[in-house]
Amino acid sequence: MKKLIPFLICLLLKISSAEPDVTELSHQWDVDLVREGIFRVSAPVLSSNDGILVPMTASPVRGQFEDELILVDQSGSKRKLEMGSKLKSKGSYIIGALPRRDGGWLALAGSSAGRLGVFTINLGGQSVFLHTTEIPSIGLRLRGALALSDGGTLVIGQEESSPAALRLTSDGTVLWWKVFGEIGPGALVDAWEDERGDLLVAGTVSGEASSLNGSRRIWLARLSPKAEVLKSANHPGSACALLATGGHLPRVLSTERGTSVKVSKLNPDLSLTDQHTLDAKAFSLGRIPAVVTSDGRVAILGVKDVMPELIWFTEAGQKLASVQIPGALPSLEAQLVRGDKDSVYAVVPLIPKARGAGAMETGVRILKYFSPLKPASSAQ
Repeated sequence: MKKLIPFLICLLLKISSAEPDVTELSHQWDVDLVREGIFRVSAPVLSSNDGILVPMTASPVRGQFEDELILVDQSGSKRKLEMGSKLKSKGSYIIGALPRRDGGWLALAGSSAGRLGVFTINLGGQSVFLHTTEIPSIGLRLRGALALSDGGTLVIGQEESSPAALRLTSDGTVLWWKVFGEIGPGALVDAWEDERGDLLVAGTVSGEASSLNGSRRIWLARLSPKAEVLKSANHPGSACALLATGGHLPRVLSTERGTSVKVSKLNPDLSLTDQHTLDAKAFSLGRIPAVVTSDGRVAILGVKDVMPELIWFTEAGQKLASVQIPGALPSLEAQLVRGDKDSVYAVVPLIPKARGAGAMETGVRILKYFSPLKPASSAQ
């Protein structure tokens, strides 16, 4: 027994000095956007060099809905942008806001006239009406946007119940508008541009496909710069995302209800191979909140024990770190946005709080996290 004691002491010292399997996340700041009544994110949250712009819809106690655009800069400071009388006129509502390459934002707005309007908003908060398009705005819902190599923007989402896409120039002029009604009800949720200018779009749709038995599926399509469908394919799944990991084609994240997230290699014929499962469960409808940061790591906003969980992986799928976000709801409205350098912004709905006399306070929490401190090579 006396000879065994030194051995046990040495073993305990080695265990205590060993590096952990996962590392701690660097949490820089968090900020809450809250209000009495209903206060929720109404469109995709997008980032620029100025920070992130959060489109919010508020329903105060008096019951009248109001749209707001709140800019949260890289340091966590927040301010409400003044949208101007025309953008805030009766019958108008914010559909989404897109960052401009030369600074400021393009705001897309619907109106009681049923047509899509385009505005520009500078960082001073002033909005300028540009034009009204011929695109119907009734039922138009944004699910995401992609900055294109020509300075324009691809807007994706749905019109009524059909997947749809809209291509804009840098000044907000509409190049084309495409509704994919023939593939079934659903929405486009992610997009990617290749070196030739072709566009890859990913969506989730309902209804039977000839090669699948499930009632919900992932639809992948390659579009020409003029919106012609060059090739398409169906795959099992109820939620997905495209990860631009530096290859000729992005990798595809997918999940089905109640299952873990899977990552697959996307081939030129839009087939999926080399599939493996990640140690993460994500929201099972629409777009999986996931981004690739500048250091090549993959961040996923998932769910664990009825609480949102931010998880980091290497490109090869090794789990680096994870953290649960208390006080927040595991909601389909949660979003993950790529930030400056190797950071991400997590946008999660807060658990409602009672304010007395039957009133409730609701809102969202925005948290800025940096990629795990340990280099990916040392975590292998």
